[in-house]
Amino acid sequence: MKRVLVAVFIILLTIFPLYSDEYKEGVTLRTEINGVGNFSGFGFGLFPVSTSFQFYKTDLNVFSGSTFKSKIYYYMSYGFSNVSESGRQWNTGRPTWDMTIFEKNQIDAMNPEYDDFAVGSAFRQYGTLELWFGQPFIENPVREPEYDQLFEFRLGINTRYTATTESLNLGAGGNPTFVDINGDPTGIFAISDPSNPIVAWPWLNGNRQSLSNYLFARLYFYPFRDIRESVQDGVYGYVNLEYGPKWLLNDIFPSGYTSSDFFRAEAYLEEKLLLFDDRQENGWNWFAIYLGHSNTYNYTAGDVVPYYKIPTDGLEHSLTDRFWFHFMLPNFITPDCYAYFEASMTNSLYWGNVVNATGKYSGLSYTGRFDFKFHLRLFGFIRIEYNCYYDFARGINSNNPAWSQNASLNFYVSV
Repeated sequence: MKRVLVAVFIILLTIFPLYSDEYKEGVTLRTEINGVGNFSGFGFGLFPVSTSFQFYKTDLNVFSGSTFKSKIYYYMSYGFSNVSESGRQWNTGRPTWDMTIFEKNQIDAMNPEYDDFAVGSAFRQYGTLELWFGQPFIENPVREPEYDQLFEFRLGINTRYTATTESLNLGAGGNPTFVDINGDPTGIFAISDPSNPIVAWPWLNGNRQSLSNYLFARLYFYPFRDIRESVQDGVYGYVNLEYGPKWLLNDIFPSGYTSSDFFRAEAYLEEKLLLFDDRQENGWNWFAIYLGHSNTYNYTAGDVVPYYKIPTDGLEHSLTDRFWFHFMLPNFITPDCYAYFEASMTNSLYWGNVVNATGKYSGLSYTGRFDFKFHLRLFGFIRIEYNCYYDFARGINSNNPAWSQNASLNFYVSV
């Protein structure tokens, strides 16, 4: 009976905005081209990889005595990506960094019929529905703030469907990941069942299609002012709690397995200080600089953590500290045409137990990174962004650092 009530609740929440008498505002249809570099040879690298529909209403009279109007937000999206999973033992989730070479050789010798530590690449499709209700409260004391409210509370639900299949392009001599050349399940996919699930990657259980849901509650803090587009001054923060238990219809698909049973807590605090601000006679920007600093703490735990909630390095706790300088360049042609660049340094510490594991495998990891970002916006709908970063320290456990550098070019259009 509980599952039936939960199912009815989710359905009503997702269709309510579409049939409400208050549904009078326009809707937003957004399409993005982003990260297509992962699809080499597919659509010439220009095929959209995600599409979303959003409805956002901000003038609901839910609380008659409140100074602020209530909000409701409805979001649907569809997207896909190429993914690769590695670095853990299938049936325990034990990470390879926790093993000696002798241990790994022993495990391979015990199960010569399949690879215990790698799955290869795959193609993942996903669809998302999200609905939240928001209520601002307390007038913002900051002069000329972007938001009139000082706080805002949001309560909502998110549901996600994923389907993972073979990669579209296996390449010359490439082998399928989930089946053999005859199309039969291979390796761990041939011997896993609800009594022997794939622990490390629970979203690959059964037919590799899963439905996962979670509830969330968020509190936002807005004591900052918006100088103009991409330039702020002040403080911003939020606390986010997410809960995706098994009983929230997270064990119905794939049948016999659990797709989600986790808890996540996140806290974020950001400070920005305007250092220089010079404008043109018409109010457009000539040049602006601000200094930014932020801290993020994240805790994720549970018996089954979905792939889109897996923390960096797979450890329960993370703490990140970031400093950056933001340089806003002159507006040109129209106010919607401008560019900016940022230079930043990020230090991150990860610790605790490994998620999605049958044993208590703990680790410690530090990452240090320098970033450079250049962003160009043209007429409000064309955005070109170039990112370059250098990891000067990275690795789980202090005796296993990794040095790397990489640059990427992303292009996307929103309409």
